[in-house]
Amino acid sequence: RNLFQVAVSGEPRYGPIYNFGVARELTRSLIQHGYPPDSGIPIAVMGWSGGGQIAVGVAPYIHEALGAPVYVVSIGGVMSDDPGLDQVEHLYHLQSSKDPFPRITEVLYPGRWRIMRHSHWYRAEDAGRISVIDPGPMRHTGKGDYLDRHTILINGQSNLDRTIDVIIAALQGEPIPELDDDNALAISSEAEPPPALKNDT
Repeated sequence: RNLFQVAVSGEPRYGPIYNFGVARELTRSLIQHGYPPDSGIPIAVMGWSGGGQIAVGVAPYIHEALGAPVYVVSIGGVMSDDPGLDQVEHLYHLQSSKDPFPRITEVLYPGRWRIMRHSHWYRAEDAGRISVIDPGPMRHTGKGDYLDRHTILINGQSNLDRTIDVIIAALQGEPIPELDDDNALAISSEAEPPPALKNDT
C-alpha cells in the first residue's frame, strides 16, 4: 500500500491531483485549529514510509495556500525525485542503516540516480536543504521500527522516544543526542547540527 501511495504521489501525471487533494485537507485542518494564513509561521509536515513522499508532494500547495515556509520530516521515507522539493525549506530525512526500504526509490526513480545531478533531489541536496540522519539501529516496520515503544536501545531509550528526540533536535537546529554505539549515528553531537526550523515572526 505504501509503495502504491509513493507511485501515485510521485507520478508526474496523477501525482499533482493526489497531492493537491491531500494538501487541501491539511490546509483546512490547520486553519480550523487556529493557524493564521499569511503569518509566515513555519509549518512542519511529517510522514513515515510512503508518507514521506506525500509530505514532499503537498509542500508547494501548502506553501502557496498559507504563505508559509514548509519543512518536511521524513521517517524512513520512501521518496521520489518530486518537484515539491523545490518548495521545501528543508527536508530532515531519518533513515536507519538497518532500514533498506528508503533506498528502493534510488533505483526506481532516475531522478534519484547519482548521475542525475540536476534533478530536483540533487539540486536540493547541493543547496544544503536535505539532512539525512541515522537515528540508530531501527527497522522499517514491525518490531524494532522507528515508532516501537517496546524495543530499547543501548542508551535505555525506546525507539519511539529516540525518534522523537532526534526530530525535536533537528527542527530546533540542535546537535543530535548521541548514542553509545559508535556506528548508530550519521550525525553526532560533535557534528554540525542540521539547520533549524526558522520562525522570523
